[in-house]
Amino acid sequence: MKKIEVIETKEMLRCEIIENYYVVYEKTETREYRIDHSSLVDVGSSIENTVSIFKGGSQSTLQKVQTYTVNCVDQSEIRDVILQEYPNLFKTAKLARQAV
Repeated sequence: MKKIEVIETKEMLRCEIIENYYVVYEKTETREYRIDHSSLVDVGSSIENTVSIFKGGSQSTLQKVQTYTVNCVDQSEIRDVILQEYPNLFKTAKLARQAV
């Protein structure tokens, strides 16, 4: 049996992303158990840090666009990773392209 628990979650890059898109960091712990006779035995656990991009407005359900597994919560590294694949999500990149 597995138990997945969200330990921490927060929105990132809030002022840098265009409207109706969200970048969310989550730290989750996954614990595995097995049944041994009449008791549960903790087999082990792991912690995973992910950053997900969601799309959706205030009147709609959020849809997951992409999820990245990250080692740390450094906003500049996360910004660089997202910028490579989704440059149109950033307000500044959009403004720079319009000026040219």
